[in-house]
Amino acid sequence: MSEIDLYRHSVLGIIECPTPYPFVFGSSTRDVYLYKLEEDVRGAANWVAKKGDIVLGGGSGEAAIFRASMPEAIFFFTNEKWDAFDSISDIYCAYWNVTEAFIFGSGYAKLGWSPNVPLESWLAEHLVSFVLQQYPKMFQSSEDSLNLDQDGRICRAILE
Repeated sequence: MSEIDLYRHSVLGIIECPTPYPFVFGSSTRDVYLYKLEEDVRGAANWVAKKGDIVLGGGSGEAAIFRASMPEAIFFFTNEKWDAFDSISDIYCAYWNVTEAFIFGSGYAKLGWSPNVPLESWLAEHLVSFVLQQYPKMFQSSEDSLNLDQDGRICRAILE
């Protein structure tokens, strides 16, 4: 059972991360699921999120978790004047260790990521672009939105 299963959520999409290394020992899957939280995460051992945030990976038993705060991440990537945050971890946060970062990086490099761009920023921008395109009624951008550098193509929708 993954940590995400302890909280109400919906599945939005999936990324197939072509890393040669397993996310979870003994598992051959390279699929990383994208979820929308339907409740606040309280009491999780290693991560925090609120209702409405999107989470890539499910934690224990699945890929390590990466969280993008919603709607903050949308405002951050689509409105150059928006600066209502104290730290980038208010916008997005990776809850993975160095080994897991290496595993993800080796796969995401095959999908277009380059080490001269922070992996977390590249990934968050792809996720924002994806949800704005695939779920426009659920996630809305600001009226003075900027063009995103990442197009969300690394994700594919799973419509429930």
